[in-house]
Amino acid sequence: MHLIFNSLLFTFSLLPITILAHTTFHLDIPLFLDVPPSLSFLTTKAQLLINEYISELNLSIPYTVTFLETPTPSSYVIRLGFSDHESFFIDPQGRSALVFQTDALIIHGEMAVFIKDVVVRHILDCELNMWSQNFVNDGVGAVLDRNMNVMIRVMSDVRFLNWEQSLFEDVFDPLLYEVERLTTLKVDFEMEKVDGFIEFNIDKLKWDHERLMFYVVLTQDDDEIPSIVVPQKGAVLSRRILHPLTQMDQIEVIETLAGQILKVFGLPQCEPKSPFIRLDFMVRRQLYKNFISLQQEYKAPVLELIDDYDFDSALQLSWDLLKITNTANITLHDRTSHDNNNE
Repeated sequence: MHLIFNSLLFTFSLLPITILAHTTFHLDIPLFLDVPPSLSFLTTKAQLLINEYISELNLSIPYTVTFLETPTPSSYVIRLGFSDHESFFIDPQGRSALVFQTDALIIHGEMAVFIKDVVVRHILDCELNMWSQNFVNDGVGAVLDRNMNVMIRVMSDVRFLNWEQSLFEDVFDPLLYEVERLTTLKVDFEMEKVDGFIEFNIDKLKWDHERLMFYVVLTQDDDEIPSIVVPQKGAVLSRRILHPLTQMDQIEVIETLAGQILKVFGLPQCEPKSPFIRLDFMVRRQLYKNFISLQQEYKAPVLELIDDYDFDSALQLSWDLLKITNTANITLHDRTSHDNNNE
């Protein structure tokens, strides 16, 4: 422990910790409007309209958007199409949106207004509401730490369990990769095969204080076992199966389980549907929580990464700096207790 602490302390002592005059937590969200040079005026106008709208929301932190000349990995990319009707499409598996122009929007010069509406009402609306409500907690999401332990336990009649672990990993690993933007995960997996009906009593389930528990119950029993999310502890997923588990059955189970896990980790249940965008919100929310817990001298390097739109790295750095702070506080407490005992 002391070696780890000393190593971390040495590493961060090398950081250019410049105390900034302004060390207030703030967010500037990067956008990229993919248009030809002839339509570049839309970028300036849309950015102005979006920031004017946001400035009237009275958010709990300084929050703006900037349209960049080139996209970054954290940018939300907006592309233009053409249609007879005003419409848009947000990629459910990415961070891009397709906004369709119409003759009416072009003639009346309202295209920038439409882009603004898509951004603030459909891409960033959930996060804007989050900052305007100052983190109203729904009581479901677990309190996150730098490292989180998860147990997934599948229970099924042995005659019907045709579980493909490779399929589970193919579908589940991308989710774990995204969640690990927030916290380092240790996932344990157990399979319980029962010969006959499963005797399942939800009231007797064990909920571990050291890890989040997720039970998957595949049963042919007529008695319905409820699928529930247990706030800050885990979830139960129940499926009645009357035939050997098919690949499609298993994929549906895994996708439902993934949704439960994201909910317990605090993923907001809102638009857009893209979990990548909503995980962005979670990263920035946890970054804020960590930031306000940091000592003043550690805030500047975190802000530098935020200003570079590298929110993931900023979060990881904040976790590491919190570890230094907490370790130092424990050491100081131990020394103080030792000195008091020797008096």
